[in-house]
Amino acid sequence: MLPFRPAAGYFTLRNLGATPLVLIGAEIRGCGSAMLHRSTNAGGSEAMEMVSSVSVSPRAQIASRPATII
Repeated sequence: MLPFRPAAGYFTLRNLGATPLVLIGAEIRGCGSAMLHRSTNAGGSEAMEMVSSVSVSPRAQIASRPATII
């Protein structure tokens, strides 16, 4: 990755504990900045919107992945 060039990273968060966890940010060494986004599809139009946090329920997981364009 090159600093200050747009890129995407994907991850899986697993909460093995008994209480909810909240991810409130991200940092990637060597990158100028990292942001959390959510992909949406409204009427066939894909969009990304920034989010301030991602919650993971107890004993659950979430996975970020590229948006699927149909």
